[in-house]
Amino acid sequence: MREVTKSEFKDAYIRYGGLKEGYDLEYWDQQINTAKKTGFKYLLKEPEPENAHRMMLVDDYSSKEIRMFFVSIGQEESIFNS
Repeated sequence: MREVTKSEFKDAYIRYGGLKEGYDLEYWDQQINTAKKTGFKYLLKEPEPENAHRMMLVDDYSSKEIRMFFVSIGQEESIFNS
């Protein structure tokens, strides 16, 4: 994962999330762009272009980081079917 600016993180959020499946700008404002996350770092691991993917967002309050990464649809299903 690489550290990016908040602006780059938001651009990736819009580009890869497509403002659909719950990842709209309202979610951005309520969950990411909030005062309680002031001082957080933004980490991004872009998706593999040849794979279908799902965007995952993780807040790590102990490290003060918000991470965006992508899993294949099969990987996502295995996470929730275990």
